[in-house]
Amino acid sequence: MLLAGTAAGVESLAIARRSPGYSFAATSGPAAALELAAGWALVLAGSVAFRRPGRRAFGGVLALAGLAWFVSEWNNPGAGSAFVFTAGLVASAAAPVLVAHAVLRYPDRRLDPAERVAVVAGYLGAVALEGFVPALLLDPAGYACSECPANLIAAAHAPAAHDNVLRAATYAGIAWSVLLLCALGRGVVRSSPARRRIVAPILGAAMIYVAAAALDYLHSSERGYLSDDVVDRRLWIARGVLSIVIALATGWAFVRTRLTRSAVARLVVEAADVAAPGGIARALGKTLRDPSLQVRYRRADGRYVDDTGAAIEPATGSAVTRLTRGGETVAELIHRPGLFDGPGAADEIADGAGLAMDNERLQAERRAQLTDLRASRARIVATADAERRRLERDLHDGAQQRLVTLSLGVRLARLRLGADADPAVVARLEDTQVELTAALSELRGIARGIYPRELADEGLPAGLETMAESSPIPISVTAPLAKRLAPQVESAAYFAVSRCVGRCAGDRASVRVTRDGGRLRVEIAAAGLSADLVDVEDRVGALAGTVEVRAPDEIWVELPCES
Repeated sequence: MLLAGTAAGVESLAIARRSPGYSFAATSGPAAALELAAGWALVLAGSVAFRRPGRRAFGGVLALAGLAWFVSEWNNPGAGSAFVFTAGLVASAAAPVLVAHAVLRYPDRRLDPAERVAVVAGYLGAVALEGFVPALLLDPAGYACSECPANLIAAAHAPAAHDNVLRAATYAGIAWSVLLLCALGRGVVRSSPARRRIVAPILGAAMIYVAAAALDYLHSSERGYLSDDVVDRRLWIARGVLSIVIALATGWAFVRTRLTRSAVARLVVEAADVAAPGGIARALGKTLRDPSLQVRYRRADGRYVDDTGAAIEPATGSAVTRLTRGGETVAELIHRPGLFDGPGAADEIADGAGLAMDNERLQAERRAQLTDLRASRARIVATADAERRRLERDLHDGAQQRLVTLSLGVRLARLRLGADADPAVVARLEDTQVELTAALSELRGIARGIYPRELADEGLPAGLETMAESSPIPISVTAPLAKRLAPQVESAAYFAVSRCVGRCAGDRASVRVTRDGGRLRVEIAAAGLSADLVDVEDRVGALAGTVEVRAPDEIWVELPCES
């Protein structure tokens, strides 16, 4: 394309010098420079875009618009070549349509039905009605143009029909120019704020370019054909300047991409220094000016988690953009709609911050696994506690009640024997009564060890008081709790006190329970507390609690609880 554009520009300038009376570029040196700069700028911008993935259609059409800008000079007696002259006759008015078509495709979008109608109308009016059909009816020799090359597609020489078609094409030019102008304006209005910041320069320049073409047709409507009077020359100059502006505007996305890359580079440095969860999301939100931005990562099981490992779903009204690098999904961003309507930003983030996101994703996966593990341990503990409560109820309501009933039966049997009863039988009944009482006491101890009924019915303070009453050493209990806690929290706290006090070597112990917001603290003090706290740590850790040895004779247990 660059070679073709270079050759077309050189050829146009040569034609202008051979036949200056019919050329815009031959009026002055600046005009010649403008012609070359305008056409080459469009060809260069189109060629650069054509080489970028996803922008081939836009780049190709824009480069053709640059070639068409040069071709508009070729319907000139100084063309010197039948092919060049014929191309000029057919495509001399195609540049405005190609410019509008390219800009509507910018940077990689497809035309909607309304835009497609406007573009097709433009091509039919500018190329078919204004170029091809009149060329069929034009024989340069019939106009006594000895300098004109041959028209390769002339089918007849019909001057009247030729002039009528050109007049109709002039009026049609006003119509299709307005259609394209409306399509470009509609593109500005329908763009999101983020996309508008990117496309506004090129859309605005293209609208003025097409408006200049429409004014040229309107100015030429009375004479019935486009010419080169003073107004036409001024409009041509305006279109040439706007062609350069459009070419430069297409580079704005590249400049913005470079700015984004620089911002992302700073982001990577900042994120590397942010060890706390959420560092990347905060840095990205600051860089992209979206405080609501969140980053989420996909786990192997298909669930999405944030940087803390917690499950996350987009809020209503949010948009989701997938960041990919080398075909692999790096992360997904949840953000306000329209943030990534502009080209390149998401790709730059994926490339620039990919390593930092990989690191955070691994940490998020680890945190999610820990969360799953804690949840699993909590479910196991809850299931075990529920089973203990069930066993305690079965023992209390079943075996214990039967033993009580049997003990009463033995007592009644002893009373009914009277004073004349056989001493051996009486002794046997009394021994049975003693055994039943001992068995009942042992059964109650087993039931209390499985799950104290007072703990289940009345809460942690009552359970600890019952423990103190049955303990072989004095235990001072202070537990001013105003309301019940979750069963698993009460059970874990009771278990910790039971294990620590049961293993102490001292002759007394004290237990103090306090609640501060969403944390329950159990302070256990006793001489000779055991250092073996693995089972206590496992039970408390299952609820995301902690066990801390504050002193040789003091242990603190903290558990999260609902505030």
